[in-house]
Amino acid sequence: RGVKDATPAKLYAHRFTRTPEQVAISFVVMHAGFDPQSIGLIMALPPEVTVAYSPYSRTENNYSEHLRGSGHEVWTMLPVMNERYPSDDPGPIGIIGRMPPEEITRRTHQIMGAVLGSVGFILPPDEAVSTQKGTLTPVLEEISARGMLLLSTHPTRSIDQISTSKDMEGIIRRADLILDTTPDEAQIRSKLAGVLAAASEKGEYVVLLSARPQSLQILSEWLKQTKLATPFALAPLS
Repeated sequence: RGVKDATPAKLYAHRFTRTPEQVAISFVVMHAGFDPQSIGLIMALPPEVTVAYSPYSRTENNYSEHLRGSGHEVWTMLPVMNERYPSDDPGPIGIIGRMPPEEITRRTHQIMGAVLGSVGFILPPDEAVSTQKGTLTPVLEEISARGMLLLSTHPTRSIDQISTSKDMEGIIRRADLILDTTPDEAQIRSKLAGVLAAASEKGEYVVLLSARPQSLQILSEWLKQTKLATPFALAPLS
């Protein structure tokens, strides 16, 4: 936090003013940063599409600044233990259940330092760390202290399961839909076909997709064909 409560969530957010009658639809591309082809496809999407960048891609291809430069809001994927742990390890800076709080904080600092200009953090859809009582507390404290945000993407996990602290309610949000849990074109198109109706009913809607070229191409085609009109508005995640 800086002078006059300047925070990353405010400084690095894609500028957007939402009017009361608008139905905000946010698309978030997860696990970006590894594939140059994917980065090209992402940069061709409207700048209101949010990009969640992997902290592990920093030593190979540092595209986050290019994405921010082209207008996209950048978030950071939070590497955590998933439902397949320990056979599927979250890596050397991953957050794991029953890990000492000081080690969780140290790893959180490393994750925070990996992606410059990040607005907040995204828990992957298959995360299992929120079922480990207290594990996310040091992470949330660090995120809150710095004025950043968190998106939960697990299909059934409630915000109360992420944190029972009332102080954290304002920084945590849940996603509504994952487009490509399986890389099936027909399923992705079918889900996209229902987005406007679902968003209209809820008033706002957060849609996730992976950085697979196929998924990005389908989204790009849908956005061009749909041409969102009032009251719908394409909005950055923040």
